Order: sequence, then C-alpha cells, then structure tokens
Amino acid sequence: MTDSQYPGPPPPLPQQPSSPSYHGFGAPPPPYLAQPSYASQPPYASPPPYADQPPYGSSSWSAPPPPRKKRHTGLIVTATLVTVAAAAGVAGFIVWQNAAEATYEAAVEQLEAAQDNVVAANTAGTATIADAEARQLAADTIEQADTTGLFDATLAQSFTDSATALDTALAAAPEELTQPRSPGTMPALPWEREAEAAAITSRADDANDDIVAFDNDIELVANASTTLDSAAADFFGSVTTYSESLITANIAAKNETKVSFQRATSAVTQFTELNGSSAAAVTAYVDAATAVIASQQAELDEKAGPLLTSRLEVEQFARDLAPGIMLDFDWAPIVAGAGGGLSVGGTTHWWMDPGYATITLSDSVAELWGTQYDPMVRALVAHEVGHALTIRCGDMYDWSTQESIEEWATAWAIVNGYTGEGNGVSVYGEPPQSMLDAARGCS
Repeated sequence: MTDSQYPGPPPPLPQQPSSPSYHGFGAPPPPYLAQPSYASQPPYASPPPYADQPPYGSSSWSAPPPPRKKRHTGLIVTATLVTVAAAAGVAGFIVWQNAAEATYEAAVEQLEAAQDNVVAANTAGTATIADAEARQLAADTIEQADTTGLFDATLAQSFTDSATALDTALAAAPEELTQPRSPGTMPALPWEREAEAAAITSRADDANDDIVAFDNDIELVANASTTLDSAAADFFGSVTTYSESLITANIAAKNETKVSFQRATSAVTQFTELNGSSAAAVTAYVDAATAVIASQQAELDEKAGPLLTSRLEVEQFARDLAPGIMLDFDWAPIVAGAGGGLSVGGTTHWWMDPGYATITLSDSVAELWGTQYDPMVRALVAHEVGHALTIRCGDMYDWSTQESIEEWATAWAIVNGYTGEGNGVSVYGEPPQSMLDAARGCS
C-alpha cells in the first residue's frame, strides 16, 4: 500500500569506481595516499580492457595493478657470504698475528734467559779459573823451594802430581762464552714473526748447549783445584814430625833460629788449602829450616878443636837435666872470674818469652869433664840448669832478688843429687829448707 504523501525511498546515487589500493568511495584518493611506485616506474602500455571492466573513460573503472618488484635475494646472499668470509679471514689473521706474537715473545724470553745464563756461567767460570791460577802460582812457588827432608816424601810427590794435573786442566780451560745476538724489532707480519722466533730459539738452544760444554770443562778445573787443595793439606800437615826431627838433628843451633823455625812450622800447619799465604808460609818454613841448619854448622865450627867432643857431651848432659827447655851454650876461657887452673865457672841468662836460656861455661869445664874432678863439673852444670828451669818453675819461688835466684839454683842441684863443690854451696851457702822443698817440685 502506498501513501500518496510518501512517494517512497529516493533512487540510489551512481557509484564512482574505486582504486584497488583504496577501498573507499566518492572522489579518488588524495595524492599522499597514491602508490609511490607509479612515479618511479617507467611508462608502460595500457593493458586492454578486461571483459568485466568498463572501457577507459567509463564512469565505472579500476586502477591498473602495481608493477612487480625485482627480486635481489641472490645478490644479498652472495654479498653476505663474502662479508662473512672477509670477517672470518680478518679474525683468523688477527688470531694468527697474536699467536705469532706470543711465539716470538716466548722465544725472546728464552733467549734472554740464555743470555743471563751465559753471564752467570762466565762469572763462575772466571772465578774458578782465577782461583785455580792462584793455586797454580802457589804450587810453583813451593816447588821452587828445596823441601827435601822437611816434608813427608810420599805426600810431597802427591802434591807435585796434583799440581801437574791442575796445570793440564788449566791448559785445556775454555775461553769465555760469547753472548748470543739479541733480537731486533719484532716483525710486523705473523709469518715473519714465526720465522724470526725460530731463529731466536735456535740461538738460545745453541747458547744453552755451549753453556753445558763450558760448565763441564770448568768443572774439570774445579776438581783439579780441589784435589790439589787436599794434597796440599796433607803435605802441610806432615811438617810437625819432620820439624821435630830437624831440631833434634841440629840441637846445637842457636835458640833464635830454632824459635823462628818452630813458629814457621806452626804457621804451615794452620793451612788446609793452597794459596799465596800458604805458599809464603812454606817458603818461610824452608828458610827457617835452612837457618837452623846453618846455625848448627856455625856452632860446630866455633866449638871445633880438641875440646869439641867434651863440649858436646857437657851440653847434652845439661839438656838431659831439663828436657824441653831450649838451651844455648857458649864457651870462653874465663867465666865469672873462674876457669884458670882447676877452677870452673858458669853463668845463665834466660828469657821467659819465648822460653829459652843461654848457659856460658869456662873451657875448664870441658877440660875436666870425665876426670877425677867430674863431680865438681857436673854439680856446676846442674846449678846452671837450675837457673834455666826458672822458665818452667818461676812461680815456685821469688826470683826478684839475686840472693833467692842463687838459693834456688843451689837447692835444685842438691835435691837432684849433685852435691859436689860446684853446686853453689861453697859460694852462696846452704839454701833454706823451704827452697829445697820448692825445688823438688820442679823438673
């Protein structure tokens, strides 16, 4: 049913064609919503109208489809692979470079250690050779001295053989080691670093091999020095026995020469190694021994004559009364105002340090020795020996006065059984009992 006053809905408005990319209605889309690719694409021919699309210029139309984009996937993948490969190559080069640097630095460190070892080896070797040369010089000094009869012959030969062995070792001693060449600036490229590191390591290895050979040769010198030291110590130690034999064989030598010889003997025995000081001590010992022998001969020459035998017997008698006391003897025609006819005279001088005495006797003592006046002569000699024994027994009496000194000598002769006229009683009187008691404790 229709209402005459309501004619019905109005007719529909005509539709504008819509763009595929803009699903709106009415006017075409504004420029800022247009496809940007149209302006950048080259012109192309318009496609023919489709069957279901109105012809160009019709009020019903649709926009042409957008052009297809070119695909660059292959190029992108290739470029990516190249980039990755290049990055990997750079990284690998850096690793190689760092590894080559570490190898180079390790080689340099090894070479520097070898250089330090060369310095240490040279220092030790030089010291060893210098020490051996000092021993060699000392041995030469000793061998120039005439030590015959002053040392044990077997030990002396061992010493000589050891000195010869040291001469041989020193003749073969090596020269100082040469320092291996230091490296220059580290090369820039890794293969150059590796090559230089190998060369540096080779130099270090060669230096270490040289050090081993050098040390072995130096050890031969050191061993020869040690052997010579040992032989020298034994050689020095033998002087004690031989010095005593020399003193006994040269008993008439002056005390000064015997004291010097004893001191020289003691000095030699203090050494246990060979050096300039021990060689000087041996030289002094040999010189002192020579002086003792010369003094003995001089004394015998001085006492030579018809009374020589008697004089030597009297001297030995006195020494037997005071063993260990060094006694010198001088002889003169008149001593202490006596010596003529049947008189005998004697005097004694002693030195507490170093401990020896000189007894002077008249020639008449030797002339009357072994005759009927022998008891008088022996009593006189005993009195003089009593004086000399003050060296050993000076703390047993007061020897600050001449009176007490004579009392002591007389008492000592009496308590030892020498009661003849020459014992001092006839000149100094009987000694007090206290002095006799003290004298009994001295021998």
